[in-house]
Amino acid sequence: MDTTKNTPKTQNNTRQPRKVWSKQENLDLVYCYYGSNPGTTGSWKRLERMWEEKGYDPLPGTKLASQFRSIQKSERMVTPEEMAEQRMRATGLNVLPVVDLTVNGNTAGPSTLPNGNTTDGPTPTVRGPRTKWTEEMNTTLVFIHWYSQPGERGVWKRVEERWSKTTFPPKSTSQLRSQLNSIQQAGLLPSQKLMEIRELARVDREEVEAARQSLLDENPPPVTPQTDEKKKKKKKKKK
Repeated sequence: MDTTKNTPKTQNNTRQPRKVWSKQENLDLVYCYYGSNPGTTGSWKRLERMWEEKGYDPLPGTKLASQFRSIQKSERMVTPEEMAEQRMRATGLNVLPVVDLTVNGNTAGPSTLPNGNTTDGPTPTVRGPRTKWTEEMNTTLVFIHWYSQPGERGVWKRVEERWSKTTFPPKSTSQLRSQLNSIQQAGLLPSQKLMEIRELARVDREEVEAARQSLLDENPPPVTPQTDEKKKKKKKKKK
């Protein structure tokens, strides 16, 4: 009697063990990610190449990018200060990672002035010390400006708050606004550089939104059941 049909087939389960990332690997990945010019054509290939150039075994760009998003969501892997340091080394941008650039109330309402009037700008602050603007400072200011969504209300309040998180000397809103005008009008940075910074800011905004959405998906807010009163009000409105 042929029993081959009833004999269960042995499956060859050769699943690779989950990779345990060391602190140095995470730091090197942050450097490689920012150095690969994310969001542009061929960025994953560049990320893979830079990763291998660090002396690590080859990994697909999708896996590397996934680990970077995990790093963004957990300060236990890499602190914001360490991310800022790696980013500075890779891109020259002396600015904290996008997760730490998030400002509460992204569409801030108008502020009330002492005379009772309102303004879309932030409350006036003490003017910072006069310092010479370096190319590094100009680059960071342009990035923060584009990251803060300049077309939306309260942009300069967000710019000033994010600037205060850098390691540069504090600046008032008027100083930041004046310097940005000088950068744009006097050509303090090449137009190609300005385009690159703008694209980097756009990519960063998408990254932080994706990280935020991922956190919401993993930890959805509790749904509060409607009370009987609310249900009755809804029924009355329908009638």
